[in-house]
Amino acid sequence: MDELRHSSLIFLILSLLFQSFFYANSESFIGINYGLVADNLPPPSETAKLLKSTSIGKVRLYGADPAIITSLANSDIGIVIGTSNADIPALATDPNFAKQWITTNVKPYYPASNIILITVGNEVFKSGDQNLISQLVPAMHNVQEALSSESLGGKIKVSTVHAMSVLANSEPPSAGSFDPAFGDTMKGLLGFLKDTGSPFMVNPYPFFAYQSDPRPETLAFCLFQPNSGRPDSGTQIAYMNMFDAQVDAVRSALNAMDSKDVEIVVAETGWAYKGDTDEVGATIENAKAYNANLIAHLRSMVGTPLMPGKSVDTYLFGLFDENLKPGKGSERAFGLFNPDLTMTYDVGLTMSSQSPKTPPTPPPTPPTRTPVLAPGTPYPTTFPRGGCGPQDSISLADGGCKGNNCSPPESESFIGINYGQVADNLPPPSETAKLLKSTAIGKVRLYGADPAIISALANTGIGIVVGTSNGDIPALANDPNFAKQWVNANVKPYYPASNIILITVGNEVMTSGDQGLASQLVPAMHNVQEALNCESLGDKIKVSTVHAMSVLANSEPPSAGSFNPAFGDTMKGLLGFLRDTGSPFTINPYPFFAYQSDPRPETLAFCLFQPNAGRFDAGTKITYMNMFDAQVDAIRSALNAMDAKSVEIVVAETGWPYKGGDKEVGTSVENAKAYNGNLVAHLRSMVGTPLMPGKSVDTYLFALYDEDLKPGAGSERAFGLFKLDRTIAYDAGLTKSSQSSTPTPTPTTPTTPTTTPTTPATPAAKTKGWCIPKGGLSDAQLQTNIDYACGQPGMNCGPIQPNGACFEPNTLASHAAYAMNLLYQTLGRNPWNCDFSQTATLTSTNPSYKNCNYPGGST
Repeated sequence: MDELRHSSLIFLILSLLFQSFFYANSESFIGINYGLVADNLPPPSETAKLLKSTSIGKVRLYGADPAIITSLANSDIGIVIGTSNADIPALATDPNFAKQWITTNVKPYYPASNIILITVGNEVFKSGDQNLISQLVPAMHNVQEALSSESLGGKIKVSTVHAMSVLANSEPPSAGSFDPAFGDTMKGLLGFLKDTGSPFMVNPYPFFAYQSDPRPETLAFCLFQPNSGRPDSGTQIAYMNMFDAQVDAVRSALNAMDSKDVEIVVAETGWAYKGDTDEVGATIENAKAYNANLIAHLRSMVGTPLMPGKSVDTYLFGLFDENLKPGKGSERAFGLFNPDLTMTYDVGLTMSSQSPKTPPTPPPTPPTRTPVLAPGTPYPTTFPRGGCGPQDSISLADGGCKGNNCSPPESESFIGINYGQVADNLPPPSETAKLLKSTAIGKVRLYGADPAIISALANTGIGIVVGTSNGDIPALANDPNFAKQWVNANVKPYYPASNIILITVGNEVMTSGDQGLASQLVPAMHNVQEALNCESLGDKIKVSTVHAMSVLANSEPPSAGSFNPAFGDTMKGLLGFLRDTGSPFTINPYPFFAYQSDPRPETLAFCLFQPNAGRFDAGTKITYMNMFDAQVDAIRSALNAMDAKSVEIVVAETGWPYKGGDKEVGTSVENAKAYNGNLVAHLRSMVGTPLMPGKSVDTYLFALYDEDLKPGAGSERAFGLFKLDRTIAYDAGLTKSSQSSTPTPTPTTPTTPTTTPTTPATPAAKTKGWCIPKGGLSDAQLQTNIDYACGQPGMNCGPIQPNGACFEPNTLASHAAYAMNLLYQTLGRNPWNCDFSQTATLTSTNPSYKNCNYPGGST
């Protein structure tokens, strides 16, 4: 124990020397947090005067308040500004949003206001939001690139702030290690920090360690007061205070991850001077002891045992109380200064202060480690360019832009578009080809094989998907020569000048209700593949078929995604074909229809990639932040469950109409632009989905033009992204001449976070409503729907049989409504269960009548 006394004596002597003889006008290693969750704060100009009267050298903001930043101009006080957690998805997926953020919050003030660092989010790893975690590094990367584009990349650093719970182990400090659940994301984050020279920022709070272990010896250890110390057998170091122990645990974790050169910054630490009755240790005496002794420790320049001789930059929490913060009483009692600018208690920060004197008070064990909810999904190492200087992607390892600009690439292979022709007013194919070449669209899907269109796309490099009709399937299945003839007529004359990449055999066949047709689907695909092989094209052009989301029996949560067992052997045969040929499973997810069936504001935000609480998947501990990812991952889970993990997914159709009928909720230009623009940004981010991270799913937007002859609801004729004169219907960031490569969302206003972990959102309730046929359907289609619904396992269509409660009125429309709704309710009330090859719609009006009761309607 002589060693312990010796270390303690050195500390006390050095502390006294520094307190007695030296105070700088400001000290760069002492910062303070300036939170704004209050309604009684002094004006920024007065606060700036206060700060200039202290030895505080840096200020951390949780946002980027222009009044505060301006008030600190020409003060030389270092300023840390921050983005909100809510901004991370936009920052990650849209480089132009990051540029806008820098243009708005940095460029007008720097260098007069000494902005030194930008924090991207706060305690993101602790949030439990796996989608947000996976987007953190891409967001940081885009902020860094935005700074570089303004020649600020070497002057202002970019980092993010962590809770101590980012560690899986912190005791003893030499055993500090990061939670392995954060795996690849943490590796990517540390790689970014190493490459950019940015610090690892952490929030150690001995106050919370004492609350979890309220013994006198713990309090003394936390307050830098005399105590017996805690030996670390791994390094033979005796730790004399909790602050050093916590910081050195982070140091050990960084060293173990090959990050010895990454510096640590303490972003928050403090002690509450009052609290609720159950909050032990929250007193003015303890708060004064902790903060004053910490400041003395920093001024001593002793450092920590693993980082001796230099004080860790430390931001005290906080400048003022924040009287509107939620949570325990202590959350509103960390302020070192009062709103009238006087000291709450003297810790030696003001230049007129006497050396702080702290009476001894009794000793903590290391802090309790809050468990983190689930591993983060791996982050991509390559991200889309956007903003300073070109190539279509940038590696974290190569540190920045290369080339002359960072504009969108000539075309993007993962962005396709559907070119429907149910119209009598479409522009000539040659003009459409010119339009497509002026966009970032890399692929086009045709529903047939129009020779004029295929020829017009020759030598453009644009990938072309051609398709056979459902009516061709019987002949393709039963006559190999018909398949050969189809390939000879529709592929051979054009390939390779026209870059045909895929043939889709039929459209939504398995959910058409025609069991005879479904049984012939796989044989038809085999014969088309053989016909391609005969022309030596089998390894160049793939063969698949397109499915509606109703091919799933279950899709919520995504981890429980499973195919309808009614498709049984046909699905097994189809997946076997796709595995053998390396062809994709093509699917039509439509968040638009999900919103129509559940038109709540939170559903709209979830569907439009806008800020929302997310939907938690208990099976994977993933919080989904948008409907598109949830639907696609439900397909991924279904494929994985059928031993088809190697089969890739292609989104054959997805879109949002910009107008519709009077009863079609959500059909507006604003929503269409938000969905398509944010989807394009999401794809360009290369984040992928939670179950398929790091690579964007090839996605074909619906649609190129409106199709004025399409039957059905008004929305069916209003999906076009381009007008007939080839101008944009609205800007979704597809044209090369667009001012932004993707639409720029509006930044959200950051607020000071509390120390309370975020609770993951529970899954949204199932859809409320009833499934009925769309108007204007033929008797043949209605009968097909009845046969399909009543033919599914477990369905009881007795009520629409003679003498049944719903037999009258004896019409196909009435019977179809009952049968279709019954199947919809039975399969789980997901919007895609009410599809029936786009012949069904959801209604909030109960169709029950007399003694005929339609099941469903509420959850």
